[in-house]
Amino acid sequence: KSEHTAESVLKLSKLMRFMLYEANRKSIPLGDELTLIKDYIDLEKMRYTDRLTITYHESVDDYQQGIAPLILIH
Repeated sequence: KSEHTAESVLKLSKLMRFMLYEANRKSIPLGDELTLIKDYIDLEKMRYTDRLTITYHESVDDYQQGIAPLILIH
């Protein structure tokens, strides 16, 4: 009954959908992988609140560049 319940369920469903459907592909856009990582970080921030400090930086020239799915999150 947290104020973040709806948001966390939405992010978790996006993660699960990605892992079920996108992870089977040979290649996905880098931007999709980065969105997955950001959603995962957001979920962990909600879970650990002020007990967790995360610093995330990205510098990308081409978000459409193809990469293997889940390669950055392993």
